[in-house]
Amino acid sequence: ILTQRFVETFALAIVVAGPVLVTLLITQFTLGITTKFVPQMNIFIISLPLTIFIGLFITGYSFSTLMHNLTAEFGRIEEIAGLILQG
Repeated sequence: ILTQRFVETFALAIVVAGPVLVTLLITQFTLGITTKFVPQMNIFIISLPLTIFIGLFITGYSFSTLMHNLTAEFGRIEEIAGLILQG
């Protein structure tokens, strides 16, 4: 039971973190290309605030889906606790 819950928790973590990770990967890739095409621009000054803003924006945008998934998982706590205590 515990192994199955670990797998489900890991899958939930990927669902929660996936949109932010993919978006930030694309952002960093875009900033890298920008650095190659415009070497005069100091990308370090732009990169940190832009990355923070985009990460927070995507987190806020996907918050409703996040809450739906977490509510469903926390709703199953009693069921899982009963299975663990019986087994």
